[in-house]
Amino acid sequence: MKSCAVWLLGLASSCGAGPGGPAAATALTPPAIAARPGDIAITDVTVVPMTSDGVLAHHTVVIRGDRIVAVAPDARVALPAGTTVIAGSGRWLMPGLVDMHVHTWRDDDLTMFVAAGVTTIRNRTHCPVTWFQAGSTPRP
Repeated sequence: MKSCAVWLLGLASSCGAGPGGPAAATALTPPAIAARPGDIAITDVTVVPMTSDGVLAHHTVVIRGDRIVAVAPDARVALPAGTTVIAGSGRWLMPGLVDMHVHTWRDDDLTMFVAAGVTTIRNRTHCPVTWFQAGSTPRP
């Protein structure tokens, strides 16, 4: 079995708005999360969630280590000094894709999958079930 470990970002859904609508909820509510120094924050990005229809515009995604710890409207996330900020304005963020039927013969072929947003494949060439996850060296 071959496997690798790298992350393209996975997603979680965010909170809803209060009775005054999204703007009122944002203005009256303290930050939903305070990022920590060392966290990575992708700000003002449009998130494609897998938990609901539609998109989440103008959201911040906070990553701590190898986990997403928050997905919330930009105004609800406090970003202290020491947080690595990636500007996501005009960009989209979605989970990595999975291709369950691939025929590839060389490990060098794996980079083309990552370039297309595919982070996990099931390779049917080398043996009956071979898994790759983008980012590390495949191993038997």
